[in-house]
Amino acid sequence: MTKNSNPALVLVHGLGSAGTIWKSLIPELEKDFTVYAIDLPGHGDAALDNYEKYDPRSLGEMILRHMQEVHNVLKMHVAGNSLGGWISLEMAALRPTNVASFLTNKRYLMMCIRAAKPIAT
Repeated sequence: MTKNSNPALVLVHGLGSAGTIWKSLIPELEKDFTVYAIDLPGHGDAALDNYEKYDPRSLGEMILRHMQEVHNVLKMHVAGNSLGGWISLEMAALRPTNVASFLTNKRYLMMCIRAAKPIAT
């Protein structure tokens, strides 16, 4: 996560991955966003609580609550890959006033970044 005055961008990884999956994209994204590459429960550094619900809707609510309570972020853009894409959709459906936009495919996000700024070969 980086802290700056730019809009918040929450990155949600897929099943069996972790927030570190986004590390190659974060430097470019940090130019325009405050980036939060979260770990879903039981992935990366996030603990797994046997008493929580882990369906995509519940995970979306969990992320929205975490962003508000821990980072004081109410308005955010969300990008997710695979399961993270489904969670992103759920977040937008749960709180459309809090989710400014969502993108549901990491490959597409990489293409958008490359289109905006060509990568030297």
